[in-house]
Amino acid sequence: MSRRHRGDDVEREELKVLKEQEQILKEQEETERSIKRDLDKVVGFLEPHLRVIKIAFTKGTTMAEGPVVLSSGQSTIASIDYFDQTGNPMPAGFVPPNVTYSIDNSALASSAPVGDNQTDLVTYVSAGVANLTGAVISAEGLALSDTETVTCSPVVLPPPVLASVKINFSAPTGGTVTPAVKK
Repeated sequence: MSRRHRGDDVEREELKVLKEQEQILKEQEETERSIKRDLDKVVGFLEPHLRVIKIAFTKGTTMAEGPVVLSSGQSTIASIDYFDQTGNPMPAGFVPPNVTYSIDNSALASSAPVGDNQTDLVTYVSAGVANLTGAVISAEGLALSDTETVTCSPVVLPPPVLASVKINFSAPTGGTVTPAVKK
């Protein structure tokens, strides 16, 4: 075989290798684009988004989520606790949407907005059970609501006995969060 033919064979082989390398690079670039799209989805999921609201009632110096019992002449302030898609409280700096409250039986309890677009004054009217609903529209356009029972008792009830404790934590600020390690 002549030197010239061997040179043509070498060039063809080099060209074939270059085309294979080019194809590998294209596949790597597509893989990188796919990874970036997936990472963008993960980062979007990690950013807190409002997904759950819970009505909390302030009565005296205590505040608790869930139903409330009012005696004749009593009232309470209803407010909303906000939670993200993982069930954690919304972080500091979260700007809550306006809340709309409604009571299903105004003959038993009245509902009056306080004026801050966040809280509602709920007052005993007569004995019975009514339901207070708080509703918001999230920044993403999701309609969220919570309904809690308001029991209006004509009898002054004895002070409640502590049956359980529910701790509400605020989002950590500053520093680094270190996950707990099971032993």
